[in-house]
Amino acid sequence: MGAAREVIGMRDRQPGNKPDPRDGLTFKQRQVMRMLAKETPIADAARTAGVNEERVKRWTKTRAFRDALAKRAQRP
Repeated sequence: MGAAREVIGMRDRQPGNKPDPRDGLTFKQRQVMRMLAKETPIADAARTAGVNEERVKRWTKTRAFRDALAKRAQRP
């Protein structure tokens, strides 16, 4: 597993490849992000993912989460 991570890391560092901001998110964060992209209220997204609402509010203030959410919103 460690070798696989190194290969992915090297691929992302090649010129012209920007790392996907979603790669750094946990499963719960990605789950909440998908719901927020569908315009689900924060309280409902937190409850569905089994996460404290305050934690989700903190996530939404981090750059990585905001970048990942913006990238998700760009998808058709």
